[in-house]
Amino acid sequence: EKKNQLEIEKKDLETRYAELQQNYQNLKLKIDKLNSQKEIETKKESEFSNKIDELNQETDSLLEELDKWQM
Repeated sequence: EKKNQLEIEKKDLETRYAELQQNYQNLKLKIDKLNSQKEIETKKESEFSNKIDELNQETDSLLEELDKWQM
């Protein structure tokens, strides 16, 4: 009977271990996906910031030109 109990506990632990492994794999996939999305967003932010810098430079140039014409 003790052997039976140990077998039942062993199977229970093996089942729980398999579930934990599956959960781990699922969470790892989700983390990888989130990291990928974060990289994409970071790249977009950088590109957006660069565009803003370009527009600021163009604005400055246009303002300088305007100043020249107003003199």
